[in-house]
Amino acid sequence: MSRSLRSEKIPTNIIILYAESGCLPLCYSAVNSVNCKFLRGVNTGVCPGTCFGASTHTHTAFCHTHTICPTTAGSHTHPGSVSGLTVQVLGGGGSGQGGGMTDHTHPITLAATNSGTFSAAPFSHTHDAISNNPSYKTVRHIKYTGTLISLRKRSLPLYGLLMYPRTNAIQLPFIGDTRYDCFHGRGSSLSGCTGGSNTHLHSSAGTCHVHFITTSGHTHTVSTINPAGGGSVGTSPLVNTVTGTHTHPVGTYATGSSPTGGSNSNATGSHAHCTINHEPPYLIARMIKYNSLNPRVVGILNEVLVEWECTLATIPTGFQLADGTNNTVDARLKFIKFKASCIGTTGGSSTHTLSCSGNHTHATGNVLHKHPITGATGTTPLGAFSAPPGSIHVKCLSHSHGTGLTADQSTSVTLNTTGAHTHGAQCHLPVSKEIAFIERLK
Repeated sequence: MSRSLRSEKIPTNIIILYAESGCLPLCYSAVNSVNCKFLRGVNTGVCPGTCFGASTHTHTAFCHTHTICPTTAGSHTHPGSVSGLTVQVLGGGGSGQGGGMTDHTHPITLAATNSGTFSAAPFSHTHDAISNNPSYKTVRHIKYTGTLISLRKRSLPLYGLLMYPRTNAIQLPFIGDTRYDCFHGRGSSLSGCTGGSNTHLHSSAGTCHVHFITTSGHTHTVSTINPAGGGSVGTSPLVNTVTGTHTHPVGTYATGSSPTGGSNSNATGSHAHCTINHEPPYLIARMIKYNSLNPRVVGILNEVLVEWECTLATIPTGFQLADGTNNTVDARLKFIKFKASCIGTTGGSSTHTLSCSGNHTHATGNVLHKHPITGATGTTPLGAFSAPPGSIHVKCLSHSHGTGLTADQSTSVTLNTTGAHTHGAQCHLPVSKEIAFIERLK
């Protein structure tokens, strides 16, 4: 900083910061294109002006599963029935050997079993959206629109703010300005408003999800198979429609190798992951303030950063892109964070991962399932009958029954407190614009 401040002038289109309220300084205009945006240094060979980033982020869906307690279906029975009828019309009047059965059912009980296991299907979920904004304070960006003027006129406004990424002592008439310590600057037409946070936690909101629990195939032994019930056929009167006692062979009832409808959603599962820092990549610099009314002091300190939104080819003489060469700091692809300590250090990142386990539990649920009962055959024994004229006698001969489903069986299960999982990396860059951070050379 040995060069005299009085020998330097501010080039046209240089952008500085300004935190004062009221009218803009003479020969300066507001840079409204950066309002509501954070500024990141452009890379070598890239012209300023590109906008990027998003106001919020969430995390992509991730599948996970849980262990189940109990792991087996447990001992249980199923009530149910099958029904059907094959009939033969014998005619009206008279008597003789016969007997009969109208439409009827066979109650079925599937004996207890403890075979079969439960499984929980993996489920994907997405967390609630969180703001990408780091902890910020708004600041006005103003551009010098004058021309190179007389050394005896002040071109740097009173209280104009510059970025100083060096640990050297601040040269008068500049002084440190701590109003922006630990903040990122965000463009605005109104300075001093704060917002954002450097960390975030994805809360339970938006993470409730369900797992569908199923039972594996298992069979039961058929028990009760005697017929029950009776009815009518058509509209003609029936006489002696006796429920003929008969049975079906047990082996003709197929219980099925896979239960049908064997699933139930076990809900909730809300959870949160550990707190994550989402500061974007940054370079720490001090904010310094021009604090003199002396019109003879017009220059910008050596090694100070200012902003440039024109092409890199038109960077003014005496300045260069802060790219780490010629003893400049490297502000490429960096945001500026203001702080009076740790000056010149870097931090932050463009992405983050929810790395800690998202253990959570689910409420106890009931797995409901049925077993299909396929058709079976049997014979109705004959017996004596008597039917008056005009009536119809119906008997059941060898006949079969159609398919039926046993009633739902409920088995209580719990998804254990596991489900540990992480989510993939997610970009958290805020709504931003690329600018050239240029440094005043010694």
